[in-house]
Amino acid sequence: MNKKGLFAIAVILALVIIGIAYKTTSPYASAITHTEKLYKASVAAPDVPSLAVAVGHKGDVIWEAAFGFADLETGAPATPRSLYRIASISKVITTAALGRMIERNEIDLDVDVRTYVPSFPEKQWPVTIRQLAAHLGGIRTYEGDEMLISRPYASALEGLDVFKESPLMWEPGSQYKYSTFGWNLISAAMAGAANKPFLDIVQDDVITPLGLDETFADKNRDLIKNRVSFYTVGEDGIGNAPYVDNSYKWAGGGYLMSMADTVKFAMAHDHAGYLKAETLDEFLTPMRLNDGTPSPHGVGWFIGFGRYLDAIDQLEESERTETINRAAEIMRAHNDHTVFHSGGAVGDISMMILDRQHDIAVAVSRNASGDLSAQSQSPANLAILTLGAFADAIAAQN
Repeated sequence: MNKKGLFAIAVILALVIIGIAYKTTSPYASAITHTEKLYKASVAAPDVPSLAVAVGHKGDVIWEAAFGFADLETGAPATPRSLYRIASISKVITTAALGRMIERNEIDLDVDVRTYVPSFPEKQWPVTIRQLAAHLGGIRTYEGDEMLISRPYASALEGLDVFKESPLMWEPGSQYKYSTFGWNLISAAMAGAANKPFLDIVQDDVITPLGLDETFADKNRDLIKNRVSFYTVGEDGIGNAPYVDNSYKWAGGGYLMSMADTVKFAMAHDHAGYLKAETLDEFLTPMRLNDGTPSPHGVGWFIGFGRYLDAIDQLEESERTETINRAAEIMRAHNDHTVFHSGGAVGDISMMILDRQHDIAVAVSRNASGDLSAQSQSPANLAILTLGAFADAIAAQN
């Protein structure tokens, strides 16, 4: 063998040795080993095509991985570059763009939303952007097969056609009711205030400044590299998800992201910089109803794990598995300084968590929607367990 060949072999061996050394000496090795087992066990189930995960700490992505298949029919594997429907996590993408507009004095959270969308029909009461952003606006949620809309909409304003004739469910501020359509209305207000298409606002104020190169609107006709295939799970097992067009709700559930980009986005809200400190304080503080009752939401973000902990507290003792008890333990330990958003779309379920005290972000997505054979396979549960594992590993270094 000539010298060039020997040199090439030496380089390959060196790289292998470096890789092994890095894995064994990584300060996160124990967390990675533990969580990999969880994800591998989950994708072994027939109703979990793939799972992707990323973890961030102090501004850096410290682990990203994918398990299972991006496409079941071709056998194409999921990779860390795979793009998933982040569903309602899109709402905090919109929130970030809204924050930048507020900081430029382009939009006011506390005026009647019709200030910016005068064509939106007048309702029984005025409703503000702030109320809409905390799901206190009284806008209805999906009815019938509205999640399966398959026709394209040309703009955020046109997307209001789906629900704009419906009356408000109650006086804004008096009750909490999660509503994606409220975010449709926010996006139309943003476009009206900026005199600019909503997707351009997000591109210019979120995607470009944060360097989110693996974040895209889920446009059906575009060829988007690394977009996974989407599936649904039902009584008959797993199958291809129905064709949907999410252009009517870009702001509330229309984006694709890799999990690395998702944690990069989350970490931008860890400290002031991308947004001002006062904006973060305002957005990441729970809103209150008119009677003073705290809402689970700030502006856009869920604050703390209250709704999950309440659900666990209502379980019978026999229903509380070891995994559920561990997740509850982690949530209680991180509850007071954690914000998050989950997402459920046709063909995908996602979870993004940001622990602002410990500077940790986690994102998990699964390219199938519908009932799970085991709750332990849910992206929310996996993300919480991943948070706990990495928080322990980080704490052990200090």
